[in-house]
Amino acid sequence: MTTIAALCGFLPLLLSSGAGAASRTSLGTAVFGGLLVSVIMSLLLVPVLYVVVKNLTHFASKGRPPKPPQSPEPTPSRELPSFNGNFIIQNFAQFIVKVTIIEGISALQL
Repeated sequence: MTTIAALCGFLPLLLSSGAGAASRTSLGTAVFGGLLVSVIMSLLLVPVLYVVVKNLTHFASKGRPPKPPQSPEPTPSRELPSFNGNFIIQNFAQFIVKVTIIEGISALQL
């Protein structure tokens, strides 16, 4: 959504006419085109490459015996327990939501 808002914000620069429009149009074209290419790459190209690489590694490992599961090492009582990925993802998502709310409130106060 942020990128779409930025693209809409640079659209007047891209379509500008009048005095000094040549420099604004070239700037608008560069920024608009760069954002558009980066959105396409991040939303389409990266997931497709991930699936391709995952399938290639699965295809390359066919016929090989699976690796035996490793037993986890016991952790000493003085150390923090290891957390699974879901715990980390949930805390990171909560952090992002809090930061977004704080930035939104500070933007309204300006």
